[in-house]
Amino acid sequence: MHKTLDYAYFKKQERKTFERLVWLLLPFAGIFVYIMIRFALSGGEETIFTAQITSAGVFEVAQDFVRPTLNGFDPKFATDGFEYGALSDSVYMIRSFVNTKNTEDQEVETKFEIKMKFHGGISTNPDNWEVLKLTKQEQE
Repeated sequence: MHKTLDYAYFKKQERKTFERLVWLLLPFAGIFVYIMIRFALSGGEETIFTAQITSAGVFEVAQDFVRPTLNGFDPKFATDGFEYGALSDSVYMIRSFVNTKNTEDQEVETKFEIKMKFHGGISTNPDNWEVLKLTKQEQE
């Protein structure tokens, strides 16, 4: 009968240890599931840990901010030859030009320089950026 009590006690302790282990691992499992869901919803383009900022990504966001300020229509941004600068504290600069057509169907070149501050998140989302300065100069 003494062996039965030892066996029951051992099984009870073993169960307590297993329950503690489950409660210890449960938060890690939750974090893993959260990361997997965020990665799946992002399309794999960027993870939640890094927001890779590239010159092409900054140029794409700059176009979103410049486009509504243009006087002409049918804007064609220079896809190569733009200048990119990473300034201090998440501030970036793009200098380029865009060709538009005016009401007389003449092509107008507009040079622009835009400074933007990145506030974190997905770097290609314009909502995560703030325009600090935008200057334009039209040339016919």
